[in-house]
Amino acid sequence: MEIEFSEVDIARDRTTLVELLCFDDWPFHGSQTIAVENIDSMEFKSPDVSSYWFMVSGQPVGLIRLLDLADIGRGAAQFDLRVSSEHRRRGVGTQATRWIVAHLFSSHPELHRIEANTRHDNIGMQRALQAT
Repeated sequence: MEIEFSEVDIARDRTTLVELLCFDDWPFHGSQTIAVENIDSMEFKSPDVSSYWFMVSGQPVGLIRLLDLADIGRGAAQFDLRVSSEHRRRGVGTQATRWIVAHLFSSHPELHRIEANTRHDNIGMQRALQAT
């Protein structure tokens, strides 16, 4: 399955962000659900954060948030990766993780490492990280 990546545009994509983030379940994140009213308080684009869709056949199937970008020269980038429930276990998380690594190292030559944390029971993310 080939996936494409596209930067999130908050003004254009707010409805899609709500659909993906608020009407799906996120069992391995700090909060399993996100309320619609919380979308506006989430950071998607700033000097410290960049966000990207990953898409299959032109339809968003997940979201990448690159975090701690303003601190790259003194530390490491982190990321938040969310795959829609209907596309989990299909390898898109592994492809997205590989894209994240390539994108960060090509966009930020001063970067020397990327950090990733996941829960002990998030086997899918562990596999994606090991495959990267």
